[in-house]
Amino acid sequence: MYRDTEETGEWHPLPWDVDLSAGRRWTSSQHYFNDNLRSDFWNASSINRLWDLIHNTPDYREMYLRRVETLRTEVLLPRGTPLENDWFSQMVYDLEDQIDPPGRSDADEDFAKWGSWGNGFKMRQATNRILREWLPPRRNFIFSSSRNQGGVRVPAQQPTIPNISIETIDYNPVSGNQEEEYFELKNNENTAIDLSGWTVSGAVEFQFSPGTVIPVGAGNSGSRFVGLLHVAKRSRAFRTRRSGPRSSQFRFIVGGYEGQLSARGETIELRTPAGALVASELYLGDPSPQQLALRITELNYHPSAPTPDEEDAIPGVIAEDFEWIEFLNTGTTALDLENVRFSNGIEFTFGQLSLAGGERLILAKNPDAFAFRNPEVSVTVLGPYLGFLNNDGEQLQLVDAEGENILSFDFNDFWYPTTDGEGRTLVLREGITPFNEYDEAASWGSSLEVGGSVGEASRGYEVHFNSWQVAQFTAAERADPDLGTALANPDGDPYPNWQEYAFDLDPRVPDQAVFRSLIVTDEGVDYLGALVRLRSHAADLKWNLEISTDGAAWASVPEAPVSWQFDPSNGTPLMTIRELFSVGTSASKLSRLRIEFSP
Repeated sequence: MYRDTEETGEWHPLPWDVDLSAGRRWTSSQHYFNDNLRSDFWNASSINRLWDLIHNTPDYREMYLRRVETLRTEVLLPRGTPLENDWFSQMVYDLEDQIDPPGRSDADEDFAKWGSWGNGFKMRQATNRILREWLPPRRNFIFSSSRNQGGVRVPAQQPTIPNISIETIDYNPVSGNQEEEYFELKNNENTAIDLSGWTVSGAVEFQFSPGTVIPVGAGNSGSRFVGLLHVAKRSRAFRTRRSGPRSSQFRFIVGGYEGQLSARGETIELRTPAGALVASELYLGDPSPQQLALRITELNYHPSAPTPDEEDAIPGVIAEDFEWIEFLNTGTTALDLENVRFSNGIEFTFGQLSLAGGERLILAKNPDAFAFRNPEVSVTVLGPYLGFLNNDGEQLQLVDAEGENILSFDFNDFWYPTTDGEGRTLVLREGITPFNEYDEAASWGSSLEVGGSVGEASRGYEVHFNSWQVAQFTAAERADPDLGTALANPDGDPYPNWQEYAFDLDPRVPDQAVFRSLIVTDEGVDYLGALVRLRSHAADLKWNLEISTDGAAWASVPEAPVSWQFDPSNGTPLMTIRELFSVGTSASKLSRLRIEFSP
């Protein structure tokens, strides 16, 4: 046995004596030189005391034989199956071809140098004996329903969708150590269930290793918790628990899932290797006040370079010194921020601090540099923090004092080029954005002004083709000139992608832009104008209303009045634009809208 002391702390059997796993047994005076082959697999009298202790435990024997049942179907296939069709035979043939190919092979050289024990079989003779003399009776033995192995029979095939329930979910251990969290799976069948290759999804991600079997049992202390499987975030941490399930209680544990059970409440799903849903459990959770109300609202992740005045005032200052993050208490009551911290991206832990309802604060990389560039800011400014916000974008994770995720999201400099060193900031488009939508490009925009709206509510935002592109296409599609680029036209309608973006269309479905000339009435006066469904807040789109009296010569209308509304049928933005002179000032008049795309 081997203990992975420095990593998981788990014990594993070493794959020792695998040379004796295909028929040979060390049971006679000849030992290795015995050429007799045996087809059974349960040796009730072993000279290995640890082997005896484990294999003669009824629960283990039940689990072992359940796994045998799974593998006999997957690996050996039923009796009568041609040898060439089962996994085991094919593996033997493949290895044989590699080790002993036609001609003078390594196997031939080894045989000539060292010979062989017993009757002196060469490699292909020996593998032929395995396939012809040992495998058929081995298959018959394993598939015989009358065989009784150590008092327990190989079970029948388990149900396709067995009755496995998701039981206790400890999403917030009392110790405050989130590494100790876990949930339980209970076997409600009257037979052991093999979970090899099954997956957990939803709240966390996990795949069960081959050989994971839940035995039959009541799942309580009276049965030593047999029938339960504890799925832990970290097995080592689970065994350090001081309350509830812990070590020395005969608990069956697997661990190492990705993610964290959120105190906000989530759904855990258990699925077979084929993806069939076996169990689903929604737990309601109990989120902390910080999880409910503390939000990041603006990021200055790649500030503009220092000016000469800034360099004179702060010797050695660099652009990164002007980074900052804005926080908002979206609730109505004060939030205690003590021990709220970043666990990814940068390093900073809040001290004793209360943030009033509706109030903002700034976390600055260099508070002196921040104050020099933003002298008008009056909200609380904290800092410095360790590390830098990555100019290419990265994951930021903010957790509360118990280690629960407040926010965990990725941002990307590709979304809005003007935020990448040009002085504009990344701002939330809406005042309150759901915590699980922070890593979506559509949740953010570029600030209207250089320097952003630091310390106060956003005064608006701009969007860019790149952010729309990310929402519509995968990375591979964005690199494909026929799919995701600005000039591509994947749906074959009259509009390339940049126009799909401009007119708020679907790039994968042929559709029609909304545009029509109309009479616009403003304060009782009629004007010639147009109604168009157009991307609002677009930094890379410019439009001009043009007027003509003959359809040949067109004149731009400078600063044409614009108003916005939303289509009640689908919520898309509609722009109404009109000329400056009222109807009747010329004999005839035509209007058109010119759209320019400047990526």
